[in-house]
Amino acid sequence: MITRAGALLGLPPGVPDPVWHIAFWRDLLVVLALAAAASEARGRRTLALGIATLFAVLAVGFWAAALGRPYGVLSDPGTTRWAADVAVAGGAGGTDGFVVGEPSLAGGWGGLARRLSPDLVLLMPTLLPLLLIPATAALIAALGPRPHSTLAAILWVAAGTGTLETLRGLGLLPGLWARPGPALLWVATVAVLLAAARARPRAVHVVAALLAAAIWIAVGPRGPEVRPADALLALTFDQHILLVVGILGLRRTRDPAATALVSVGGALVLARALAGIGDAWAGLALYRLGLLLGAAAGLDTIAATLPVPEPPRRKAERMGALPARLAVALVVLVAMAGGVLAWWDPPRIDPVAKASLEPIPPALAEAMDWMRAHTDAQSSVLAQDDYAAAVAVLGGRRVLRAPSLVVPVDDERRLRLERGLFAGQPPAALLQRYGVRYVFLAPGQFREYGIEEPEDLERTGIARTIYANEKGMRLYEIAGGPAKAF
Repeated sequence: MITRAGALLGLPPGVPDPVWHIAFWRDLLVVLALAAAASEARGRRTLALGIATLFAVLAVGFWAAALGRPYGVLSDPGTTRWAADVAVAGGAGGTDGFVVGEPSLAGGWGGLARRLSPDLVLLMPTLLPLLLIPATAALIAALGPRPHSTLAAILWVAAGTGTLETLRGLGLLPGLWARPGPALLWVATVAVLLAAARARPRAVHVVAALLAAAIWIAVGPRGPEVRPADALLALTFDQHILLVVGILGLRRTRDPAATALVSVGGALVLARALAGIGDAWAGLALYRLGLLLGAAAGLDTIAATLPVPEPPRRKAERMGALPARLAVALVVLVAMAGGVLAWWDPPRIDPVAKASLEPIPPALAEAMDWMRAHTDAQSSVLAQDDYAAAVAVLGGRRVLRAPSLVVPVDDERRLRLERGLFAGQPPAALLQRYGVRYVFLAPGQFREYGIEEPEDLERTGIARTIYANEKGMRLYEIAGGPAKAF
């Protein structure tokens, strides 16, 4: 089972290393920023966008590959439950969630896991930013206001996430890993608003904006709570110079796409702060994108009117640069080389990302691989809470209990089965009811039932060992257990 994004590229564990390799990687990003700025200065804006896209892929790809496991899996409770339901849907089928008899939260991801390998589906949220940032840039370049759409796409890559809003917990980039579904909805919202802005009737622009706001309010509330003061600062002070240049550009062009993005985004941020509805994370990203569209038009206008002294002009022309593009090229360089994307450090600002740097222990991965390959997919497993999620996520099998993630209404009945099993007298009706056929044990587990060593369960005579590894992990098959869960 593939448990690291880096393994998709054949990278060994520990490569890239977030401590030893990040300095070199950031130097590489600065080189790409210089190349993009040089292309802009020479009037090759499409090439600059291509370099900026590569910049985004490498900046995000480093951290995706550095994670030792899918983001949040076996470290964040919400993500772990989702991952367990997805893995079981792909590995065992059926409609139950990873706790036998409980509903699944996998949604459409579960259906995807049945068609693809479940481990690839579990990695999709980790890899999603690699696709969404370039995809949004492509949408802006294709559907954004002419003739500044390509510059707006470059600025989106360079400054789509601001530093101050990131510190408030509202930054677009840090939130992509934790919100795979809303992230896809966000890109769809951008596409609709940009496409609607190209229609001539003004009513289309208004209807699209109202529909976008209504959908996000219906989906929410999501994300962190936002106080009114924080919302006001996020919409003003946090945007600093971008707010000034963006508003100037909006006043000059009155572009419907930028206006819709700013209006919808600002409304969502205020709705979250004042009424507790909507998603401030999505709203602030739309708002910032609208300002970037206005800033692109404003920058081109300002740069065209700036006087360039004669000596620098001649030197620029000798190097093949266009004097009118020098100011914009400088902005591109500073925004890319000094922006959040280049200096993003997930472990410092995100405890879940920090925990996700730790790889899955090899012994546990080996045990779960064996379980997935050699056990009945329709039967369930009894495992202590510490390992129940791992059985589901890595082994692809349903479990009887996982109280830290799900507490069924019949949990007392499940506990009775658990106690009876370790007492050597499991109720046959309950074994059948929950389809329990296997028990997974590791050293130190189930001591409350008198289990000092994993081998003690076999001495009760109700189970036989079918797998063991050098770390003391054991998998038992219950004698006379159900052949199939129902």
